[in-house]
Amino acid sequence: MASERIETIIDRLQTSRERLNAVLDRVPESLWEQEIYNDRDKWTLRQLLIHLMVVDQGQANVTRGVAEGKNLIPEDYDLNRYNSTSVGKRQAVTVEEARASLAQSRASLITWLNQIDDSVLDKEGRHAILQTMSVDQMLNVIAGHEEGHTMDIEAMVAQNA
Repeated sequence: MASERIETIIDRLQTSRERLNAVLDRVPESLWEQEIYNDRDKWTLRQLLIHLMVVDQGQANVTRGVAEGKNLIPEDYDLNRYNSTSVGKRQAVTVEEARASLAQSRASLITWLNQIDDSVLDKEGRHAILQTMSVDQMLNVIAGHEEGHTMDIEAMVAQNA
């Protein structure tokens, strides 16, 4: 049984994902290829979903690596370049495939969380934003990142309702 501290993290991750899924369920087919961002990457909504898919798995891997005492992020890591190229390489990924991958990666992360103890949450390492963080902080970044993009998707859906 997970500790109260770990349960709090699991609850936030699950709540974030439930909200994302609820919003994605409301996206009309006509919006998936419309631009949601017109800044550096000019992503469509489908590309944003691919970004979420890639980042969910990537951040989970980095977090588990830090928990094992590994630093997977090099000191000269370029997050913007990674985000751009990782989405570009996956242009063929469908909405359904991205959502299935998101479900799998979150289930895997929750399973892992249920197998660790609180001491793991305090281990520190380099995050993709090039800051040293604890595993606890990294897990909260995962949820916060998803929450931020969920708000953007919600706004797009509301504007096009």
